[in-house]
Amino acid sequence: FFLALGCLRDAAERSRTVRRSGAHLVAQPPARRYLAVTAGAHLFAMILSYGAIDLVGAMLVRGRAAPDAVRRLLMGAYRGFATMNCWSPLNIMTVVVSAAVPAANLRAVMPVAFAAALALLLLGALVDRLHRAAESATPPSAERWTIHLRIAAIVALVMATAEAVALLFAVPLATGVTAAVPA
Repeated sequence: FFLALGCLRDAAERSRTVRRSGAHLVAQPPARRYLAVTAGAHLFAMILSYGAIDLVGAMLVRGRAAPDAVRRLLMGAYRGFATMNCWSPLNIMTVVVSAAVPAANLRAVMPVAFAAALALLLLGALVDRLHRAAESATPPSAERWTIHLRIAAIVALVMATAEAVALLFAVPLATGVTAAVPA
């Protein structure tokens, strides 16, 4: 499982699309930047795991985010990463729990866990909105929101392939992830 996710992380860390997508998130206007960075960190965490914190953090610190915004955006990135742990089948914590409790049906829990993760993300955005100070704008990005569709498509493809392998061979989802991700 670690090797499989390592393959995915290695490919994503070298991806121009991932870097362009991250830069686009950071370049959002102050009113929606926190939510964009939080959602982006959540999506990146699914394919990069712990590397997502590094990637998003580096983009915020060296990127185009204003210094007064970096701290709160890092909090958003951490929240985005942490909520991925609630539900993603590509997460080691999910695999450990499903292996430790063989009778647990991961497929049945995932929709509820995803809803809980979404609620936590929105709660974090509300807390940020209530406590946000005025901040300076960043230069706009030349990218469009469609740049993120590529990342979402990769995540969806990996998850669908892992699910297909698990169903086809009647194995746990963790085994499906381990078999499908390197391909």
